[in-house]
Amino acid sequence: MSHLEKKLIVLGDPIEDMYVKIQDGKTISSENLYGGASNTYMNAKAILFDTNLFSNVHFVPELKFTDKYLYKVLRLNNQPDIHLCTFRDKENYYSDMRYLVQRQFNLHIDRIDYNSILVLSDYNKGILNTCINRYKGLDKVQLAIVDSKYRSLHSSLFDFADICIWRCTGKEYSEDFAKNFKYTIWTNGPEEIKLLDQTQKILEIFSVPQVKVVDTCGAGDTFTAALASFLFFNNSVELKDIKLAIRFAIKASLNVIGKPKTSITDIKI
Repeated sequence: MSHLEKKLIVLGDPIEDMYVKIQDGKTISSENLYGGASNTYMNAKAILFDTNLFSNVHFVPELKFTDKYLYKVLRLNNQPDIHLCTFRDKENYYSDMRYLVQRQFNLHIDRIDYNSILVLSDYNKGILNTCINRYKGLDKVQLAIVDSKYRSLHSSLFDFADICIWRCTGKEYSEDFAKNFKYTIWTNGPEEIKLLDQTQKILEIFSVPQVKVVDTCGAGDTFTAALASFLFFNNSVELKDIKLAIRFAIKASLNVIGKPKTSITDIKI
């Protein structure tokens, strides 16, 4: 390989959060925001905005709000989410996305060095498990941070990194799945956060300060983005730095739950 570059690459499902308010049968407000892995990427960019690493943050696939390449979540009058796939049908959507993600990922991995970080942001929408093939020319990166909803991500994807960290929440935790990772960060809303090693020994428990909650949507994405951004900026995966990264991620997440809708953190490195 040549022209290697340290990168933070977010791989995952691009989702558009559509907030629509209807009153008396009429739409009175509508706002489309970055959701899913798109939200993780946007938070990482925001956190690293004032640093020289800002331009080294990438998203695969490309971030475009088009019907063709986005899964959509409709949030109508704050009712339960309605999941939409507007491009023909799900089979065609997933087929196109798999091709796009694989092609773009191959372009990146020729140019990333060992200190790069992969964020695998999986929302079980059919993107990552079926499109990322083992690339023969890839030298492993140092760290992958995995945010896999419902433990749906195939463990073969963890081969891309020497060290993998899983961020899970609430009932997503599974001891068997957690054994795939050197560390597991188990979050649970306002409850304490547990950091576990590969044997599931608790290494530390982090308290979460109580703040006024406006909307928790996307807070987990912010946590993952902040964790990755901190370790990327400090170029370290030592345990002491992972603990510092968790504290930073808590701060960033608390910032977004004080805002309405799916939000981007104001916290910077």
